[in-house]
Amino acid sequence: MVSLADKEETWQSSRDDSANSLIFIDTNLTNYQSLIPDANKNQVVLIDSQENGIEQITNVLEQYSNLASISIFSHGDEGTIQLGDTYLSDANLDAYQSDLAAWGNALSPEGDLLLYGCNVGANNAGLDFIERVASFTSADVAASNDLTGNFNLGGDWTLEVVTGNVETQTFVLTEYGSLLAISRSDRLTGITADFNGDGKADLLRQEKGDWDDDDSETAQLLISTGNNFTPINLPESLMLKGDYTNLYVGDFNGDGKSDILRQEKSVWDNDNSWTASLLISNGTSFSNIHLSEDLYLHGDYNNIYVGDFNGDGKSDLVAQKKGSWDNNHNDSWNAKLLISNGTGFTQYAIDPGGSHSLRGDDTNLYVGDFNGDGKSDLLRQEKGGFDDDDSNTAQLLISTGTGFNIVAVSESFGLKGDYTNLYTGDFNGDGKTDVLRQEKSTWDNDSNSTAHILLSNGSGFNAYGLSESLDLKGDLTNLYVGDYNGDGKDDVLRQEKGDRDNDRYNTANLLISTGTNFNKIVLSENLNIGGDYTNLYAGDFTGDGRTDLVRQEKGWFNYDDNITAQLLVSTESNFNITSITPSSVLNGNYTNLITNNAITRYLNYKDDGLKFNFTYDNNVYWEQKKAFEFAGEMWSEMITDNVTVNIHVSMVNNSDLPDNTLGGAIPFFHQGTSYTEFKNKLSQDVDSNQSSASGNNDDQIAVNNLDAGSTFRVASPNDTNSGTWRDFDKVAMTRANAKAVGVLDSDNPMLDGTIVMNNLVGTPVSWQYDYFSNSVGSSKIDFTTVAMHEIGHTLGFVSVVDGLNTSNYKDQAILNDSVTALDLFRFLQGSQGVRSIRTGYNFLSLDGGTNNLTRTSNGVNNIGGDYYADGYQASHWKNEDNAGIMDPVLETNVRRQIGELDLRALDVIGWDRKFAANSLDTFASEAWNKADDTGNVNRNVEVAGMLSDWRWARRGSASTLRQDGNIANFLAQEGFFSIGSFRESFDFSSVNAVIKNDFIIVVDNHSLPQGFETNNDLDLENDSGVILDINLEDVVTENSGINYEEMLALVTVGLSDDELGQLSLDDLAKLIEQQLAEPVI
Repeated sequence: MVSLADKEETWQSSRDDSANSLIFIDTNLTNYQSLIPDANKNQVVLIDSQENGIEQITNVLEQYSNLASISIFSHGDEGTIQLGDTYLSDANLDAYQSDLAAWGNALSPEGDLLLYGCNVGANNAGLDFIERVASFTSADVAASNDLTGNFNLGGDWTLEVVTGNVETQTFVLTEYGSLLAISRSDRLTGITADFNGDGKADLLRQEKGDWDDDDSETAQLLISTGNNFTPINLPESLMLKGDYTNLYVGDFNGDGKSDILRQEKSVWDNDNSWTASLLISNGTSFSNIHLSEDLYLHGDYNNIYVGDFNGDGKSDLVAQKKGSWDNNHNDSWNAKLLISNGTGFTQYAIDPGGSHSLRGDDTNLYVGDFNGDGKSDLLRQEKGGFDDDDSNTAQLLISTGTGFNIVAVSESFGLKGDYTNLYTGDFNGDGKTDVLRQEKSTWDNDSNSTAHILLSNGSGFNAYGLSESLDLKGDLTNLYVGDYNGDGKDDVLRQEKGDRDNDRYNTANLLISTGTNFNKIVLSENLNIGGDYTNLYAGDFTGDGRTDLVRQEKGWFNYDDNITAQLLVSTESNFNITSITPSSVLNGNYTNLITNNAITRYLNYKDDGLKFNFTYDNNVYWEQKKAFEFAGEMWSEMITDNVTVNIHVSMVNNSDLPDNTLGGAIPFFHQGTSYTEFKNKLSQDVDSNQSSASGNNDDQIAVNNLDAGSTFRVASPNDTNSGTWRDFDKVAMTRANAKAVGVLDSDNPMLDGTIVMNNLVGTPVSWQYDYFSNSVGSSKIDFTTVAMHEIGHTLGFVSVVDGLNTSNYKDQAILNDSVTALDLFRFLQGSQGVRSIRTGYNFLSLDGGTNNLTRTSNGVNNIGGDYYADGYQASHWKNEDNAGIMDPVLETNVRRQIGELDLRALDVIGWDRKFAANSLDTFASEAWNKADDTGNVNRNVEVAGMLSDWRWARRGSASTLRQDGNIANFLAQEGFFSIGSFRESFDFSSVNAVIKNDFIIVVDNHSLPQGFETNNDLDLENDSGVILDINLEDVVTENSGINYEEMLALVTVGLSDDELGQLSLDDLAKLIEQQLAEPVI
């Protein structure tokens, strides 16, 4: 029977059995040597931190009998003590039953076993543990149910929980300066994976991207040996592909070994089969338990949080709806608590206060034991529209075991989710979860109140400001919480990113907690842990009580197989580098490493909906990245398709572009989709819940008015109004558009387009990057507006009209491969029901031409018998109408946003729109963080590979080819996208008329305002979006056109595919230039 001693009159017998007692001290304890002097009259045995401490104690005690007492000093937690590199807990007591019996045999019949460690006897888990230890040892046992150790840190030396009649006098070690607590950062900030239960953190390796396209080594357990990892291949039948599953770590059956919750996402999440499963660890693999579909744990619509919410030692879940599933503000099931029974879950709706306030799109949740009662709680933080006021910005949700009680958190702490990152840990070592507050976005633009520690008092927080000298700005630093010096208080590793990471100075710091502040230790640059190119994973991989790191390279660091990953072992104030072999399989671009569930807000980007993967040339700076990421977020907030669009961005000189051109988009195309397939895909895409702001169901109207049968009819250039229309059976789409309708995989990793932007150097105007400023300056151009416009083209706002010329406009085969998805809704004005790809007056219609939605631009040049070109590409709205972001001209002092017509146009070609977007501030902060996390890359290798692809044909004439070494320059300067097999010669004599033989021009004509040039006139011939470096006065005739594909073959004769792949654009340009004097025909 377990009883609690009276804390006011603690049991301390006058009996002194020191001569007949043994003391074991675990060397994992901070400054363990200081424990020995106060106990020097006793026989002390030190436990080696690198070996199994349970077996060490057994080996010693086999030499003894009739001992009056055994005292063990070690790190502890509820129902757990750390002994060497092993943990003894309720989960593995049966396995050590013979060892415990040997301990009992060493004691006298009245002998006592004293366990000095924090919280060992706390709560039900602790009481059960003490009772079972007493049963297996046949001893009287005493342990603590609170903090054990230094009084100034909230500890004491009283052992409050006892079984039997404990008579041994307890120690009061006043000189010891620490607490005997297992570092609780694992439980408080995420559950560290220990898949074999040996006390050392392990990893789970999960392939993603190109690497998970096969069924080989998709996932592996990496079991820590203390200085390396032993890989164990997991069965492919577990279905752990990183592109289609989220994985969460927890001990769901309470056996001391980490298990996995597997949650499907993306295309695997479209059915109701194997949506979620429990993978229960046996130490070397997992047994698979299929969870009920009634739990509705779809990864595209649920955030998952892991914790022990009822304190029974088994990990539970909180599932929080997001995306379209949380649009019902009155849904009491917007969040639910799932209590584990070891093989499944019992679910409870959680709606604290009846406020429906846990919607995933508007709140962040953080798991921790904020009142120290052994049950995981939640910290709720508002974001988006929810944090626009100063009411209920943050709340503590204290667990009752089946629900939560709300505790208000003061607004004075400034915890708005759009402007602060929160990190949880036990920073003062008192057993209660605390919070580190870090400002980001516009809040960290100053040097005031950038970071605070909020120490929990059980029902709220006490705030302590941190020095600005720690340099903790959220837009420029990542933070990793752990107990790096093993003193029971959580510390922080600070890692620079973005602009801060461009030098080799102060890249990383250890911030060692003092309880209310941090002492800063500058780490060596030789660790190479800059945030733009390395991922860090924190855990105690050696089992010594100190948090270590695994360093994983990403981005351009990963283009070789050299030192892809390393183990950084903590020495309390620094790290020793240990090689991981083989490290090449840990490439950060293609593998996730899973060791805990810590929610890192700076990486908490969208799991569902439209996502953009922007890459940037070295000439793109942080302000420009930030604007592009924000422009992408603007589109993401308007479109719900679970699609990833890959776009490369470059800045070029004004002289590289046609006059008055602000930017250009070069979407990559997917061709050959039959009209029948496209129409079927659109029919499947119809969403009855998706209607325009006017109340019309655009999807359904558009599908209903498409031509029946396998072809559609179009008026082509020079067709008359007497009925000589043409029939086509194929639809061309941008790759992004093809992803949206399901013709291409939604997360296909190939580039979907490039965007090139004028740096405006040497022009009368300049860029304005801040979309939130009160106004755009009189001589400023809004960069974000142009970025949004160019992205719109990549999404599918393109037309064949500008791809036709005087030699190909009658070619049925060319036209059949050229008409775009948007062209299906382009109708001839004045001729009702006539679809048109002619230059001239056309408009967009969703109902077959009956009603005019809005006008489109006429086209750049008159083609065939068509007239009335207005000088703007037809893949735009009519300039004068100011219809939306896809207007072709942007003036100074003007800022635009994505409009209703823009969304309706994309909606009917296969995208799904959203009507209730978050506030701009919400996704602005996310975008800024993404800009910080994204480095610059050179994609020359990709370009070189494209040069031999049939989709590209290079045409041009110049004394030199300006190849500046990046993909955007190359594509923008050449500017053509092949829409079929390789064609004949190019008619350079017609360049002045912007004739594009057999090619769709998809470089944008987003022009500078009128008056940009000295003569105040736009040069419409050059302002065509054809970004070619050619001398128009020295053109080559059609009969002497340069065949660059044959030239490429000639100049690369003898090169292997690998050599061609490594050929830089500069090298290629030199080879081509040598041939220009005697061109190959």
